[in-house]
Amino acid sequence: MLNTAYISALIAIGVFLLTLTGITIWKTSQHRPPIAAERQPREAQTQRAIDRENPSENHGDPAKPISENQHSPSGHMNRPADHAAAEKESTDAALATYTYWLMAFTGILAVATIVLAVSTVGLWNYAAEQARDMKESLGEARRSANAAVRAAEVSETALIITQRAVVTVAQIETAPWENPPGKFAGWAASVVMKNTGPTRANNVESMVKVDIFDGAIPENFDFTVPRPTTPVTVSIAGGGGTANSEPRAFTNDDLIAVREGKKNVLIWGAIRYHDVLPDTPQRITNFCYRLLVYRDPFNPQIVPINYGAYGTHNSAE
Repeated sequence: MLNTAYISALIAIGVFLLTLTGITIWKTSQHRPPIAAERQPREAQTQRAIDRENPSENHGDPAKPISENQHSPSGHMNRPADHAAAEKESTDAALATYTYWLMAFTGILAVATIVLAVSTVGLWNYAAEQARDMKESLGEARRSANAAVRAAEVSETALIITQRAVVTVAQIETAPWENPPGKFAGWAASVVMKNTGPTRANNVESMVKVDIFDGAIPENFDFTVPRPTTPVTVSIAGGGGTANSEPRAFTNDDLIAVREGKKNVLIWGAIRYHDVLPDTPQRITNFCYRLLVYRDPFNPQIVPINYGAYGTHNSAE
């Protein structure tokens, strides 16, 4: 666009110079020497003036009358030539006038073209500056919008982190187990789930398993938690609300074997729940504990079991 404007300006300047040259040539052509048709009327006037001053020269020979057409350059014989010269002079004058105005109009057009070219260059520069400013403004607006989106995401994440429900294993409660009722047969363990978040946990589902191993616990033990066919769900209030899972029982004989190092027992599982915030996924807390028997299990007055976290199956989302 800028190159086009410069080319237009150069063309306009060239036209303007050609116009000035044409006007100069036209002015020069106006100062030409008189043509023959212009000299003839002057010669006729001079001859008539001489005849008036010397009338005796013409009266001395009356027998030879002088014809006006023979002596006067402006007589009947020269009239056609004079008429053609006058017409040519008139045509030349009209053509010169037309050429002059044509040159003047061309000069005005050249000046207007130059002004237009300069204005176009200025407009292009202004448009380029406006485009740069607009591009910078759009870039700044885009950066501001991205910053606002990131700030909103950070705020939403912070809200979820600080306001969501968080269900963990608070402890494992142990109580005497009677089987049949009235006969002490061992001990039962129940997982205590606690919501440490400020909002309620909904659809809390606990899956607790007990595995007894003869000897050491396998290193490649599969901690895949099966989903119950008919899960029982509860809600746990926020701010420290609790709920207990279904109890799992251990016989006194198994506990004696654990105390003697002949067996190992794991109580493990998962807790699944939702929080009250919209569009949030289901949360999962995994847990795994190993039974430690440090007293005689046959005394129902003293709890003989303790629990220690075991393995990698302990995590929370």
